[in-house]
Amino acid sequence: MNVGYKIKKLRDEKSMSQHQLAEKLGIYQSKLHRIESGFSRGIDFLLTCEISKIFEKSFEYFIDDNNVVDNINENKGQMQVSCEHCTINNDYKTIIDELKSAYDKMLSIKDEQMSC
Repeated sequence: MNVGYKIKKLRDEKSMSQHQLAEKLGIYQSKLHRIESGFSRGIDFLLTCEISKIFEKSFEYFIDDNNVVDNINENKGQMQVSCEHCTINNDYKTIIDELKSAYDKMLSIKDEQMSC
């Protein structure tokens, strides 16, 4: 089950429109539609974290195992995840913990910037 389908299923279970969810996420409805329809190749790390919070699901719930396996095979057993403040290179077994740590770090940076 891909990430877009999972998001759509959860949104439908909560009787939430695409417009409502997109507004909560701070994205355009068209972007959410592309994600749910599978037209988007994937979603970024921060958006996945926000969706996890809204639907009270773990980050792991949204990971598409097929894409992870393809990524690992293409990179000879290593994954690389990049965002504005960090890059993570690691094997699949520890990537989730490092992603969570990076997300916490980014929240901390965001809080610091907001307080200035």
